Amino acid sequence: MAVALVRMGKPQDAQGYIDTALHVAASIQDKEDEARAYILKGQVLSAGGHQIEAGEEVRKALALAQDLGNTGIQSTALSNLAQYQAETDTGSALATYKKVLQLRRANGDPTAVATCLFNMGDVQYHRGEFDASEASYREAIKISTEQKDQPGVALGFMSLAEINLERNRLSEAERQALDALEKLKEAPDPNLESIADSVLLRVEVEAGKLSEAQRYADRIRQIASQDPDTSFENRMSLATYLKATGHSTEAVQQIRSLPAEAKQRGSNFAALEAELFLLELEADGHTSAGARKESLSSIRRRAERAGFGLLISRMAHVRV
Repeated sequence: MAVALVRMGKPQDAQGYIDTALHVAASIQDKEDEARAYILKGQVLSAGGHQIEAGEEVRKALALAQDLGNTGIQSTALSNLAQYQAETDTGSALATYKKVLQLRRANGDPTAVATCLFNMGDVQYHRGEFDASEASYREAIKISTEQKDQPGVALGFMSLAEINLERNRLSEAERQALDALEKLKEAPDPNLESIADSVLLRVEVEAGKLSEAQRYADRIRQIASQDPDTSFENRMSLATYLKATGHSTEAVQQIRSLPAEAKQRGSNFAALEAELFLLELEADGHTSAGARKESLSSIRRRAERAGFGLLISRMAHVRV
């Protein structure tokens, strides 16, 4: 029941079930169930945006799993810990993911290895370590290809496209995003298709091909994904398009609520990314230069603390 409530977006309702499970498991000295309950408690805290507290709970699960010698639970606990660390301390997250990767390689589960590599690649990307990120993604693509996991391959191509977009290699980014859409014809996934459209929208905007960009903007609006992460990508890309077409006010309206929404679900990178873009958009508005400089300094401090090198490098291009 607790798992179902978390997945339904009702983490607070799950807390009572988890506390009961922890009490029962401890009373009968069932360390395995106790560890799983701590992992679930971490998920509940994370869903509420409490990443540090979530990490504390999964560390309890990890200690129990290590006592038991249960590498499966260790891998799950470490993976969750890395996920929480990725929003507050990317250096620690990367070190934790390397431990996860070692465990998963030893367990011989290629799909789990690929998932870990994708997650590592994301952290490296957020740190601005593009070469390392690309290497992680390419290994994940190789494994996904061998496993005939077409959505996994598509996700990998989109991840490479994001890197090339940051590097301003627009033709490579376009090709990779189109390759992702081609793979998804074999295994349709509306959310992944919408993310690929978002990448292509930004590519066309950067290339100055606004008529082509409009086609992808229309597709994104038509799909109108309800998945929070996909919706975030879509709205950021649509705001980029609106700014490029001279509709900065509409662009601000498109993403005004994104920082608060991202922060509420514990996505600190996304919250800061949206804040930074809003600051760039508001440079064309009525916000004072002093206020914008103060906001930029605040974003920089928080990005440096978490190790979000990608955002720090973007700040050089923000006019205040």
